[in-house]
Amino acid sequence: MAEPSVQTDPSEPARRPRRWPVVVVIVVVVAVLALQLGGAFKPRTDLVTTVALGQTFVTGPYEFRFDDLTMTPQEYIPDKVLVEVTATARLLDTTTTAVDKGTIWIRLPDGTRVDIRNDRVGDFVFSGTPMQPQMPPRPYEVTFEVPAGAFKAGDTVIIEVADLVLRYDDLNDRDSWQQTGRVHQLRVGPLKPAG
Repeated sequence: MAEPSVQTDPSEPARRPRRWPVVVVIVVVVAVLALQLGGAFKPRTDLVTTVALGQTFVTGPYEFRFDDLTMTPQEYIPDKVLVEVTATARLLDTTTTAVDKGTIWIRLPDGTRVDIRNDRVGDFVFSGTPMQPQMPPRPYEVTFEVPAGAFKAGDTVIIEVADLVLRYDDLNDRDSWQQTGRVHQLRVGPLKPAG
């Protein structure tokens, strides 16, 4: 049995295979490679402002200068260490304001964030002490509690302070200081061996 022959009209051009899907894939691959080479997929570095120990900086209503960092094992909880950061601070706003606990934190070497355990302004010894407006810079101490062994000799302690901006708060129907997603970052280290 003979196969039927296919009749083609010589006046019609021969059908070519569709190439546009291949062209689209090539264009997308080239575009992604160009973005990659241009740095489009690198982590953002514009969200961190590096601050040196002893350098004054402003965030929202506060002016800070972090001066020193000490680590002290806790006698009453042997598996914890207190990290104390001493600073000077002053309030630039015209209202009495305590530093919100979510404004300052440290990062452990594994990247874990540890928020403030206690803070104090001047001679006050309880946490959440409000700063008085338009006063000269006052001593400010921040304490964090971290697991014993979280930091080893040679590690760097990273202190981060949220950048704040005054924005309208729909929930409270007033302006309030809110985090922008940017941080001021201080790196203290490398730590020296204890003893």
